[in-house]
This record gives sequence, C-alpha cells and structure tokens, in this order.
Amino acid sequence: MAVNGISTPYSPVTAYSSSAAAAKETTEEQTAKEVESGVVYEGSKGNREKAATYSVNTKSTDQASIIDKLKADAEARTQQLADLVEKLISKQADADKTASLPLGDLMKAVAEGKIEVDPEDVKQAQEDVAEGGYYSVEETAKRLIDFAKAISGDDSSKGEQMRAAIDKGFKEATKTWGSELPEISQKTHDRVNELMDEWING
Repeated sequence: MAVNGISTPYSPVTAYSSSAAAAKETTEEQTAKEVESGVVYEGSKGNREKAATYSVNTKSTDQASIIDKLKADAEARTQQLADLVEKLISKQADADKTASLPLGDLMKAVAEGKIEVDPEDVKQAQEDVAEGGYYSVEETAKRLIDFAKAISGDDSSKGEQMRAAIDKGFKEATKTWGSELPEISQKTHDRVNELMDEWING
C-alpha cells in the first residue's frame, strides 16, 4: 500500500491485532470506571468480582458510619435528659429552701441586709412546691418522664437507659446542691422511678 508515494506494508492480521488491543484497553478502562463508581459491570467474572468487592466494602463503611452516628445521637439525648434533671431538681431544691424560710425571720434578715430575697419570691416558691405547683413532686416527676418519652420516641424498651440518665442527673444535682437533696427532691426521685416502672411495664 502506498501513501504519498511511500510504500508501507499492510497486514490484515496486524490491523486486527491493533484494533483488538485498543478494544481490550477501552473495555478495561470502562470496567475500572464502573467499579470505581459502584456500578456492577456485567462483564467477565473478574470484573464482577471487583465490583462486588467494592460494593461490599462500601456497604460496610456506610453501616459503620451509621452505627457510630446512632450511638453518638443516643449519648447526646441521654446526656440532654441528665442535664435537664440536674437543672430542674436543683431549682426545685432552691425553691423548697426559699419556701421554707419563716416569714418573720425573712423580713428581719432582709431589713438587716443579710439576704436579698423578696417576700414575693418566698410566696411564689411556696406555691411552686405545694401540691399541684410547678416544682411539686408529681408535676416535676411527670415533666421528667414526659421528656424521657419524647427523646426516646416513646420506646419503652429504652426505659432503663432513660432511667440511668435520670439517676445521673439526680447525682449531679446532689453535687450542685452540695449535700443531700431536700425531702421534696428525694420524693420526686421515688415518684420518677414509679412512673418509669409503669411506662416500662406498659
């Protein structure tokens, strides 16, 4: 065969071999791209095995990531419950202490500048810790149980996990208080456990 006056040997076999090599290279490149993108290539057995291996590894990584995220989320929720218990019980204890101040002694202490408590605050605290009040045993216990149900999706199988978080919160409140919690807070803890038992046992 002559090209521009120059004769070049032309062999059908050589041309076919070159085309086959190019086709093989293109197929291998395509397979590699498809395996990388997670597409299962219906080619040779080797290609299918590569794709399958990639797919399994990807799923394993995704599952591990999901599990870690769920664990972190669960820990964050239980810590949120413990923090709420600590804050709420500490405020309940403070309200009970304020409510327990004798009015006569309170007025004298205020007049002498020993404490800065408004008598209206004492009155409000007394109402808050009384039966049916915001910081009463029953209302406080119900509030904590309602929150536990909310963050657990009302899944009673997580009841013991929620109970552990609540117990942790009471321990933190005791540290914050600096000594044994007042009777109202101890009764609240008992009531929380009763309500928790009722929820877990259906």
